[in-house]
Amino acid sequence: MNIEYKSVLHLENNVKLIQLFFSHQEHRWIYEYVFRKWAEQTLSKQSVERGDLELYNNVKIIVDYTDGLFTGIEVTMEIVNPRNRGKKFFTGVDISPNSKVFLNLKYKQIKDDEWALDKIEKGAQTIYNSDEESQNLPVLPVDTPFPLYDRLKEEHGKIMWQILQDDMSLSKIAIQTSLVN
Repeated sequence: MNIEYKSVLHLENNVKLIQLFFSHQEHRWIYEYVFRKWAEQTLSKQSVERGDLELYNNVKIIVDYTDGLFTGIEVTMEIVNPRNRGKKFFTGVDISPNSKVFLNLKYKQIKDDEWALDKIEKGAQTIYNSDEESQNLPVLPVDTPFPLYDRLKEEHGKIMWQILQDDMSLSKIAIQTSLVN
């Protein structure tokens, strides 16, 4: 697909919206944000300073539209643990264990107003596929620092997606399910 037009908007909550227009009928909106968790270094009882970067997550929520209607959603996460980087190299490439992971979550429509998690890929490996009946949805830890959903439900023409801010507060992105009135 060739891009006819591209627009970049900076939304509240440090979210960047990249709108790609391939034609009058096909659009892709990419909501992108970066979460950073810093170690706190307490210098005294009165002051706390930011320490080293503990965790970095570049999240992209990719939404496709055809003829102005929502047709698909995919989420990518590039999660980096800087403390584990630089410990093991192979031909000049950092291959340190537990230092970086790439996740891709794909959703499929199951009802007019509902989408279900269809596939989870970790790097090049599929770790969950809803088409395989023998697989159960992987159990996510309760304290996962990033809101993940096995179901998405449309309410009032929008899907609300929670995001984790650097200050550990939650905010929301409103994903439109229709671009036409």
